Amino acid sequence: MGAIDDFASLLETTEVMKQVLDSLEEEPAHLLGDIYREYQRTGEAVPDHHLHFTGYLGEASLKALLSSGLIRRGPRGRLSPLLV
Repeated sequence: MGAIDDFASLLETTEVMKQVLDSLEEEPAHLLGDIYREYQRTGEAVPDHHLHFTGYLGEASLKALLSSGLIRRGPRGRLSPLLV
């Protein structure tokens, strides 16, 4: 192991980094679920002001969902799930 690996291993043992790593897995799934539920309720694309960005990675989660193709941004910035 090099110095960088040792450094990363040490950081991963901290509670803060554990929360960040958990957020990397959980927050995009929660956000996608929120978009689907709102879309199913209204039948319309979801404006992002209806979304609740929480945790460490709210905005990054939105960007990841857009980049992965699971949602798209339509007119006036509204979000739609692609797998309905």
